[in-house]
Amino acid sequence: MSSRTVMFRGESYKVIAYPLAQIIGTDNCRRPCPTLWNIGLDPWAAYRQIVSGDIAQVREGVAVLEQSPRFRSMATTIQEDTQLQAIGLRSYRARSGVVDGVQQYEDRAALSYGNGRLFGVVLLEGRRQIAVADGEKASKTALTVDAVLMRLTREESYELSVIENDKRTEMDDLDWGLDFDRLLKTTNPDTNKLFTLKEVAKKRNKNYHWVRGRAALPYLPQGMLREITDWNKVNIDALCQTALRYKAGAKEVDQGETDPTAPIPVKVLTASMPSEDGDHSIVQVTAALAEAEVMPVPLPIEVQPKKRRTPMTLAEMGRLFAETRGGAARAAIAQCMKMTEEDAAEYAATVTK
Repeated sequence: MSSRTVMFRGESYKVIAYPLAQIIGTDNCRRPCPTLWNIGLDPWAAYRQIVSGDIAQVREGVAVLEQSPRFRSMATTIQEDTQLQAIGLRSYRARSGVVDGVQQYEDRAALSYGNGRLFGVVLLEGRRQIAVADGEKASKTALTVDAVLMRLTREESYELSVIENDKRTEMDDLDWGLDFDRLLKTTNPDTNKLFTLKEVAKKRNKNYHWVRGRAALPYLPQGMLREITDWNKVNIDALCQTALRYKAGAKEVDQGETDPTAPIPVKVLTASMPSEDGDHSIVQVTAALAEAEVMPVPLPIEVQPKKRRTPMTLAEMGRLFAETRGGAARAAIAQCMKMTEEDAAEYAATVTK
């Protein structure tokens, strides 16, 4: 690969071809693929399988990543046009073992930004390994990823990922919630105490109440969160209110404010979730608050959609109008029929003959 230099945040960095196996983890604030996460699959576990070199593991990892339209699309783009933009890595030295009594170290990296590009390349690498194992014509040289290495602390790398992700594609509410919840458990260097909600809102330049609601989303049961495939179609205000109740319950258990010998309390909560046709339907959620050792996330629950009443035909409504004597009730039925009371009475007369 020809060497090139890029300017990033006012500094010059050399782009290098970095080995995939040396990228050990991630500082990125964003889930790499909500589509896979929603069905209980871990892209990073698949990544580790692909770089392991064990062909059986490689096949399993590729099968997982192939389920992501985003990763497939990115792999196609990189294959056709090459990787146009480098990913950002936080470099560090890690112990690799002891040889002749001397501690050995090796260079490793954690991902700061560039989820899609990294997983597009690793998917191509997995396909290459499978093709070689199956005797197909393919390169025997392992793929690398174009990257810039930065000397950052883990916290600096994480903060950089928040900035870069929000500039590229707006993070969804859960990604923001995970970020806010993480900050609330982090020490503010200015006060030497844990961040408060007000401080988090100021740091991220967001409204206090917007932050407060989304910071509670990670406390919702995993089963409920995985039901959400499009955050743009969710009644987020209602969902945040439900999440705040879950978070309050988790805090009570965590602080020992409940009797550990008492039965686990059950709360019936109402949340607005998207239905299959994209509308918002209210679902009743019965949640058992988990015991202290499995908090802060409550136990997974099964979300049961509220049963809808069987719709009435216009003729049935006309007959109901004719049988109803109350003035207000007749007016309500006429409104449902999208008629005036006079028109409804005339129509009711035709269907009751």
